[in-house]
Amino acid sequence: MIPDAPQLALATSWRAKARAWLFGFFLAAVCLPALCVPALRAHAQPTPADRETARTAFDEGVRAEQRGDLPAAERFFRDANNLVHVPSTALFLARVLAKQNRLLEARDAALEASRSPILAKEDPFQGKCRAEAVVLSTDLEARVPSLRIRVVGVDPAAAALSINGAPVPPLSSDSPRKLNPGTYVVSATAPGSAPVSQTLTLAERESKEVTLTLGAGPPGAVPPPPAARSKPSKVGPLVLMISGFGLGGASLITGAVTGGLALNKTDELRDACNNSPCPPAYAEDFDEASTLATVSDITLIVGGVLAAAGAGGAIWLALLPTGSQQRVGFAVNVLPSLSPDGAVVPNTYATLTIDVD
Repeated sequence: MIPDAPQLALATSWRAKARAWLFGFFLAAVCLPALCVPALRAHAQPTPADRETARTAFDEGVRAEQRGDLPAAERFFRDANNLVHVPSTALFLARVLAKQNRLLEARDAALEASRSPILAKEDPFQGKCRAEAVVLSTDLEARVPSLRIRVVGVDPAAAALSINGAPVPPLSSDSPRKLNPGTYVVSATAPGSAPVSQTLTLAERESKEVTLTLGAGPPGAVPPPPAARSKPSKVGPLVLMISGFGLGGASLITGAVTGGLALNKTDELRDACNNSPCPPAYAEDFDEASTLATVSDITLIVGGVLAAAGAGGAIWLALLPTGSQQRVGFAVNVLPSLSPDGAVVPNTYATLTIDVD
């Protein structure tokens, strides 16, 4: 019996689907082992020989670190970590790298230790190292310095940047670049522009910015040197010293004068009252003597504080480097005057003149 056209088309469709399924199973059987074997090898457990070798290298690294041979300690810890990849080997490697001011590499190792998987029946020492690695990685993140590089004069995308001669990829954003502490030469070149360079030093936790100007000057032109730092001004300590000593002296003089007036008034009251309680008629004189004594106490205290400030200004001035030239003039006048109630009150007039070269 010959099948009609619809039956033939249906049979042909099922045969095509069957061939496709068989081909798919064949690819899976052949390709999946090829893809999985490298991954299984990458996560394979270290052999007993690997673990023993790692223990020996780790102990050698500890001894090398204790005697101050950090490069040797780094090699031993790195070998141990490559063999077993446990928190302790990565943590000790991170510590040695940090001691060599290689903070970026140290943070990578600390992150590896902090993110290592927790194994069944794990040694408690590994758990402690994992926790310490979390703290260390956070600390290292804050200690890594950064440098923001700006290129002006040309399109930044057309400029080629290098740090210490090594090319660095351009950034489309204004993000700072993370670097280890140290001294760097930052260079930039662009078509039709003279290359420019700047040298700078980065310390831990420091952030700096460097601006490289391209498109100006003939090839080989040397950029102008940075402006010299101005010498520290001595105006501040001079003002403090002169004002402190001048106003303090004036206040002490005022205190002495008012104290003398208070004593004189007290002697007059003692003589008038014959060393006995004074009648109400002398109440105003008694109040005047008390006021003068209070003013004397206050001005003497203020004068002492101002004199101490003047001494601090003198010490500050002595600690500054020489070279600045300032001319300072100060004058103090103490003139007595009469208050509306007839009491003698000293008035202080101070004049301060500063002429800076």
